[in-house]
Amino acid sequence: MAQTEHHDTFLSSAQLFERAAIRCREAEQGLRNCFGQAGEARLMEMKNIADQEHQLACALERFVESGPAKVLNTRLQYQLDSKLLKKISSRSLDDAVDQLTSLNNDLASTFHDQALKSGSPSVREAMENISTEVNAINRRISMIRVTAQDI
Repeated sequence: MAQTEHHDTFLSSAQLFERAAIRCREAEQGLRNCFGQAGEARLMEMKNIADQEHQLACALERFVESGPAKVLNTRLQYQLDSKLLKKISSRSLDDAVDQLTSLNNDLASTFHDQALKSGSPSVREAMENISTEVNAINRRISMIRVTAQDI
């Protein structure tokens, strides 16, 4: 009989937010660790991007600390290919930015997907709000990058 590997694909909303915050912190730190590779012209751009990721991590952590218990305790199913399962490790400045933006895109998609799948109006609203916040941060990061190219 072939043996299969078991994966638990369910977790609470609080665990999902905690994992997302951890990955955001890793992405932020990975970018900050590469600041030495940035020339003077790009350093301000990279600092602004890292600050945006820091704000996202803080928002997720605040929600875990003070969000409604009925939302935080709700069990969710997530995808095994999610970036939430992969530790972020950057080798270069461009790699760090790419991983950060890829993570944020995955988070926005994950939270939006959870909102669509939820039967609870409060969970749906919380997931959609967080997805919207991640998308807003992604737009700010894009604007930072575009503005930096124009300078």
